[in-house]
Amino acid sequence: MKRIALLTVIFASTIIAVWCTTTDNTEQKVALAQCLTEKWATMYGTTRCSHCNAQKESFGYEAFAKINFVDCDKNKNTCGLAWVEWYPTRVFADKSKLVGEQKLEALAQAAGCEYWTASTGWTIASGN
Repeated sequence: MKRIALLTVIFASTIIAVWCTTTDNTEQKVALAQCLTEKWATMYGTTRCSHCNAQKESFGYEAFAKINFVDCDKNKNTCGLAWVEWYPTRVFADKSKLVGEQKLEALAQAAGCEYWTASTGWTIASGN
């Protein structure tokens, strides 16, 4: 009987762990996008850039709609003034940059935003 109870607990824990790591955390992504915007973070890229598109997908449509995004195909002068050479590039209020596709946790840390991660369950807040 103890063995069945133990196996039941292990099975339930596994199901919960899998659910937590695969659950769409849209609210957290929207909050992160809002924080990045409030901290004057801007993403420079193009619609034809595969890494830019992957970064957009990592946020999801609802959250990415809140991101300051400059399309460098349409705004070449703006991107030139920001010294954007690679896509995607994020420029923060202090003029620091992150180049390339980034994990959301890295963006949160660079901007000083909080972000809950399903894998660790903790929030990050440091940076600018």
